[in-house]
Amino acid sequence: MPARVVLAHADEVFLQDAHAALQAEALTVAPYTGSMEALKAMESAEAVELLVVSINFPGHQPNGVSLALMTKRRRPNVKIIFIGEPSQANLVDDLGHLLPPWAKPAEIAATAKMALM
Repeated sequence: MPARVVLAHADEVFLQDAHAALQAEALTVAPYTGSMEALKAMESAEAVELLVVSINFPGHQPNGVSLALMTKRRRPNVKIIFIGEPSQANLVDDLGHLLPPWAKPAEIAATAKMALM
């Protein structure tokens, strides 16, 4: 998977909109609706520079913080943007940047571009 950006979010509409916005910024993006499938893809990827991930996933999937920690263990230089409620900021303070779930796709793309600079 030659993606610079891995996007993991359970909401398919959010995923499609964010994917389109990131691609519009000329970023190579691999979107996933599940945290486990994103983790498996990142394990075999040659280059991942940014993970954009929801903090919460339904069912028995690892949450976004767990996914970020597993990713950081293998790829310490990866940047992370979390999508979650402002009340969850304490969960991600040392790991990455937090955007609220109502962030517009353009804001997500702009934040991603800044993170990759």
